[in-house]
Amino acid sequence: MALFLVQCRDVPEGASLRAQHRHDHLAHVRGSGQTRLAGGVLGEDDAIVGSWLVIEAANQAEAQAWCAADPFRKAGVYADVTITPVRMTYTNLKPEGI
Repeated sequence: MALFLVQCRDVPEGASLRAQHRHDHLAHVRGSGQTRLAGGVLGEDDAIVGSWLVIEAANQAEAQAWCAADPFRKAGVYADVTITPVRMTYTNLKPEGI
């Protein structure tokens, strides 16, 4: 399995769409078994303007399929999504700090 960095930029009306589809999006992210890290991208006013995720997939096609199935993607929350293969070389994450 490989790791992929998924970077998503919201459409201008993304905040209202996020609110409508958040529950289903989180169920997808948490329930897939593929998400390793995830969070919101913050704008200048600390409002969420996008998403970032690190997911595990067998290949680029599987990563793309996972992203296509995301309820936020289906609902039009994202203006664009970039999927990039990455390699983990270091982590110092502590569960209590997340």
